[in-house]
Amino acid sequence: ATVCKNSSQTYTASGASSYTFGVTGGVITSTTATTATITWGSANGSVNVTGASAAGCTATASLAVVVNPLPVTVITGPSQVCANNNGSYSVSSQSGATYAWTATGGTISGSSTGNSILVNWGAAGSGTVNITITSGAGCADSRTMNITINTQPTPTISGPATVCQNSSQTYSITSIAGTAYNWSVSGGNITSGAGTNSVGVTWTSSGAGSISVSQSTGSCMASSTSAITVNAAPAIPTVFKQGNVLSTNAVASSYQWYNNGVLIPSATANTYTATTAGNYTVVVTNASGCSTSSASVIANVGIKASAAITNVRMYPNPAKDKVTISASLNKSQDITIHVFDINGKMLYSTTIVNADANFSRTISLETYASGVYMIQVITNSGSVQERIIKE
Repeated sequence: ATVCKNSSQTYTASGASSYTFGVTGGVITSTTATTATITWGSANGSVNVTGASAAGCTATASLAVVVNPLPVTVITGPSQVCANNNGSYSVSSQSGATYAWTATGGTISGSSTGNSILVNWGAAGSGTVNITITSGAGCADSRTMNITINTQPTPTISGPATVCQNSSQTYSITSIAGTAYNWSVSGGNITSGAGTNSVGVTWTSSGAGSISVSQSTGSCMASSTSAITVNAAPAIPTVFKQGNVLSTNAVASSYQWYNNGVLIPSATANTYTATTAGNYTVVVTNASGCSTSSASVIANVGIKASAAITNVRMYPNPAKDKVTISASLNKSQDITIHVFDINGKMLYSTTIVNADANFSRTISLETYASGVYMIQVITNSGSVQERIIKE
């Protein structure tokens, strides 16, 4: 007799009044008056039965059993796959064996009765690959592999493709839960959002730039790159002051004057006559629409000059997190410090009342993006301004 490894078989005895069963190579799991059910192991064995008549006479019979092995069933293939992508799965080829594959979460492409298959995986989620192998001796074994179907990212970068030098822009891709993001920039610096689906970029170099992102979800990854045209910004204009007349020799397509950061209507020439005291700047714009602001110039209209300020230093320059401002005053007096961005917008202002003659003050730049800033120091008698680069 032949059986398969790990199979259960039932054996029946006849010709006697009662029976006692024995087995080698297996385990008797249940009996009746005339039968025994046996689960076989992996080695050949035998079934033995002793029958007794009503008169008490006994006889023994034995049946040799050949135990055939199960087919080798180990599925090879990826357990992490990408949605809407293919995956190959296989088992070892075995002489005389037949194969029956099934899949959930995807569709088998081509034959499902060979020792390998190709599965077209569907939407993100979970799936399975199952195979039943039947050997030439008729012994069958089944295995199932659980599959995780990850979302396949398809990043498309949103954000302006034409920008101005020294401008800050935002770029983003669609967010997918559990995604890792890796951004890189040529021609600028990432100033915020690294590792997320949205980043802030300050474009520092004119010419051809680019921004790239790779997006990965488990074993699935895709990348995207966008070309960026970075138009040159005008050079920082110099403002000259003669009395209350302010002027710049910068060549530009347009000009706009500001007083204390507030736009002055109709002040759109390269000269302007100040009518009130304040801190004046001019923003020049070139043909590409890119703008740059001058440093502030104080106009003391109706104010008599008094105290003097000398030996003004601003250091370090370039600066990382903070900058120190020092100066020599001819007497104790109030000092005002302004910080402007490249477009003339005031970002910070503080006034030190009755500053010492040997003045020194450190201000923080930690919250500012990398770029160019103007720092202005103002006393009753005039002002000093200097360009600072924040790294």
